[in-house]
Parts: sequence; C-alpha cells; structure tokens
Amino acid sequence: FAKALQDLVVEAAYLFQPALRNDWHDLHIITAKSKLANDRNYLYCRGNKMVLIMNVYKNSKSLGHQEIEVRPELVTLLKIWISLLKLLLDQAPQFPLYYAITSKTIEFVNSDDALRRQIPRISERVFGIKLSVNDFRHLWEIDIQTNPNYANMTMEQKKQIHLQLLHG
Repeated sequence: FAKALQDLVVEAAYLFQPALRNDWHDLHIITAKSKLANDRNYLYCRGNKMVLIMNVYKNSKSLGHQEIEVRPELVTLLKIWISLLKLLLDQAPQFPLYYAITSKTIEFVNSDDALRRQIPRISERVFGIKLSVNDFRHLWEIDIQTNPNYANMTMEQKKQIHLQLLHG
C-alpha cells in the first residue's frame, strides 16, 4: 500500500502543482518558519496550508527566494502520505519524498538522482506512458500558454504563473 501511495504522491506532485524540476527530493518538512537556512528548500506545513520555500534551484541566482503555495488537491494527498510516513517511521519524517519501501523496511533515499530516475517508471505504472520531469514541465507550459485567459493577462500575472515553475 505504501509503495503504491508513494507512486501516486510522486505523480500528483507533478500534476496537481506546476511541475518543479527534481526539487521535491531535497525538501525538508518544517512546521515553523523560524531559523530557515538559505541553502535548503522546505515544505512548510501548518494546518491545511503547505508552502514550498525554495532557496536552492536552477534559477535561484536570478529569481531568488520563492514561496509557492501548494494547491489544495496536493495538500490533501501530502497530508495523508506524511501521516502514513509518520506511522511507518515511528517519528515525524524529515523529507516528503523519496523512500525505498519493502515489506520490512522504509528508508529515505538520499539521492536526488533516484527520484528523477523513478518518475518515468512511476508514470509508466500509473498512466501507461513514460513521462520525465521535463515532460511534465513541458505539459504545464503548454497548458499555461494555451489557456484562453493567458493572452489577456498582464506581464506581472504571467510572471507569477511562470514563477510557479521556477523560471522567468
């Protein structure tokens, strides 16, 4: 069950929310915003609110610190997943993704490449088609730019939408 749920959470992170690159791997789960390091990324969880606090990512030098609200559909799924992790680990998890899960163990995989490699495999299991992180990002770009409202948006509104993908 946990492996299947993790697969759904991984896919949801790229479908329910504008797709980040491989940045889900190094998110540290926090419940307070005090004393945050500038060299880390965070998933801030408080009540029914979750925020991605991004400091380290591909365009961080030009875009700087970003805070991206997690959309409600993903919040719901992440809350279930984090609750299950807490039960399986016997402690609050430090990271939301990615865990090696067997019938006897669950262990955080401390490799940013591991999640990146798993995403196409998971999408093939879930959707029947291999989709990489870049494929998900491209699909979001197409969706954003083909939206009929996009043509009528101000430059600032367009900028805010593109910032959710962490590019200008």
